[in-house]
Amino acid sequence: MIVCDERATIVRAVDRSRIGVEHGGAKRILAGEVDEIVVTDAEAAADPRMKPGCSSPIVVDGKRVGTFGLTGTVDVSRPVTRIASAVLASWIKERRQQLALGAAADQVVMAVKSVSARAEAAAAEATQVTALMESASKDASSKVERTDAVVRTVQEIAQKSRILSINGSVEAARAGEQGRGFAVVAREMLDLAEDARRAATEIQGTLGEVQRAIAQLQGAIERSSALASDQGAALAEVRQVMTSLQQAVVSLQGAGAP
Repeated sequence: MIVCDERATIVRAVDRSRIGVEHGGAKRILAGEVDEIVVTDAEAAADPRMKPGCSSPIVVDGKRVGTFGLTGTVDVSRPVTRIASAVLASWIKERRQQLALGAAADQVVMAVKSVSARAEAAAAEATQVTALMESASKDASSKVERTDAVVRTVQEIAQKSRILSINGSVEAARAGEQGRGFAVVAREMLDLAEDARRAATEIQGTLGEVQRAIAQLQGAIERSSALASDQGAALAEVRQVMTSLQQAVVSLQGAGAP
């Protein structure tokens, strides 16, 4: 038994000393000069260098890619050779498909790894940005609370000033002519207290709006953080699937080996 490649070189043989030798009959078959080589018992008896048997082409997708030869009585070797050639052609075609699948899988895996690496970098950067935003949001919320406390103090002072101005006006009225100057001061204190109260009320309203905006921002940050976590989990799952794909392709390639 001998198997020749597309260059008519013997690559498999029962007599291993023949491996690497060019086979003349295979060369003729691969060149398209003949469709097969048949050596009858009579031809072998006439030429001691020859043995009875048959060599057939291995055809894959319409192209002759090698030959298979088998010695023995032509009635036996010829059909067996044709069957073996068809089996080898089927195996070679399947093997090529496996290799193509492996190459395609490798390309997919490389592409996914590249995308995964970029996505991980983006997720890491997003996590850092989220952490900074969360820190800034908490700091802003803390400052708003402190400002709100100051505003409440201003409101308390304004209220007390208003009470004092009212009391001063009452006392000035009792003093009559002598309390006229003090009444002017009391009215000014009342006006100032009212102005301070209105300003404090407006500021407190603005602070309330800022606090609501900060609360919305914190909610968005939390959702962004959760999304980044989900993306990380999804990427880990994709990597696992790609690893399984590689392993499956390697197993498939190994299963197709002769």
